[in-house]
Amino acid sequence: MLGILDRWYAARECRDGYVDEKCDWHPTTSDHDGDITWLCFVPRIVSRTPFISRGLLPREGNVVVYTINSFDLILPDPDETIAKLGRIYEDALEKIAGTFGQKRPIGLLGVSLGNVLSIRLASEASNIKRIVSIVGGGHLGLSAWDSILTRHIAEKSGCRSAQEYENRLGVFSPANYIRKITAKNVLIRLGTHDKLIRFHHGQKLVSAFQKRSADVAMKIDYRPYRGSDHASAMLFSALEKPCRPI
Repeated sequence: MLGILDRWYAARECRDGYVDEKCDWHPTTSDHDGDITWLCFVPRIVSRTPFISRGLLPREGNVVVYTINSFDLILPDPDETIAKLGRIYEDALEKIAGTFGQKRPIGLLGVSLGNVLSIRLASEASNIKRIVSIVGGGHLGLSAWDSILTRHIAEKSGCRSAQEYENRLGVFSPANYIRKITAKNVLIRLGTHDKLIRFHHGQKLVSAFQKRSADVAMKIDYRPYRGSDHASAMLFSALEKPCRPI
């Protein structure tokens, strides 16, 4: 922990450079008992590591999983980043629209970068039952600028500061949408020594939800994992099974 796993992961990803083009645009689906529809946005390490997958992914209702890759989405040109995220977002939005006629409640799971999609989607519908946010941040541009995984990409954007970069990517910053969310149950898990999405960016996400809970009936379950980095916080979250039925 204390950033060791994050440094190993970032070094491996930067050296590997592997991008599976299909994984971002073609979600997998599975059906389980229950009347809820889950939309999940997770990195490869979640969807392709059996232990983490069994712990984090829902096993209730209809489950749609988008596997996303930071290096395929966070690009030197911020406009390309927005366009690629938008492609996934529009596809997921169509799936949410399809649940209205069925009157099915919706659950949203965002892990790491996946939070920028899940939380923006949560602001678009009134039938959101649950939000599960694992190692997310409040602001996409600021988080990416500070990350050991994507800083080298952000610095190629032509932006002269983290705030300028944030201004370019703010359309997918979760903190800009939380004031519209009406979900009844929100679970948030962070690592205090996160090197990929720094803890203080995650705290901005928590603060925005706490502020929103003063205006609507919203139960927030927040826990920071002391001493945990990005990767180990995902492992600890998997042990909790945060998407289990409640």
